[in-house]
Amino acid sequence: MLKLCINLDSRPDRWELAQKEFEKVGLEVQRLSACTGENRPLAFNQSVYKAMELAKAADENLLLFEDDVVFDGELPFLETNFGYYFYSPFPLNCLTVHFGCNMYGEWKLPEKTEYPEYARLWNCWQSHATWYSKEAVEFILANLDPTHLNGENNIFDDWLRRNVLVKGRSYVHVPMIAYQRIDRSDIWGHETDYTACHIKGNEWLKNNLK
Repeated sequence: MLKLCINLDSRPDRWELAQKEFEKVGLEVQRLSACTGENRPLAFNQSVYKAMELAKAADENLLLFEDDVVFDGELPFLETNFGYYFYSPFPLNCLTVHFGCNMYGEWKLPEKTEYPEYARLWNCWQSHATWYSKEAVEFILANLDPTHLNGENNIFDDWLRRNVLVKGRSYVHVPMIAYQRIDRSDIWGHETDYTACHIKGNEWLKNNLK
């Protein structure tokens, strides 16, 4: 599993905070220098595409983070000298597993599965803590256009929702264990606070997936 975290060269402060979070959950994560440009959402897509290319070259699944990630729970695997020990195995044939997201919108909400710690995820925004299978990496590289944005090729979060999650092979960890730190967004240019998405999302999962 290749583990990467997208970080702008101009934001070493955020990389320092991210490293502390990774230490908290026992992960060694490589820094990925983010792409830049006047069109910041497009630059973000290009950064994600760059991560996918590295995963493809390494022939690995990809665990991809954004540098404002915060953990409030343990990840469902431990890193050992012999690889990874999964104490909460991912659902079979999954494309993506999300450790946190904004699942609210005018769409289909998560569904209970035979896996107690995972709900089927049909729609969401945010991709700050996401695992991608090799198959998902291949699909994204073949279908995401990193050169421009338009009505069908939006910022990656929305593109992922429309093109991958719709397949019904994506899952969210129950409860969600990663959210985004309150900070100035380098994409949107203003402070963002998504903590309510995390808190209310976990309340919904607890109350509706019994």
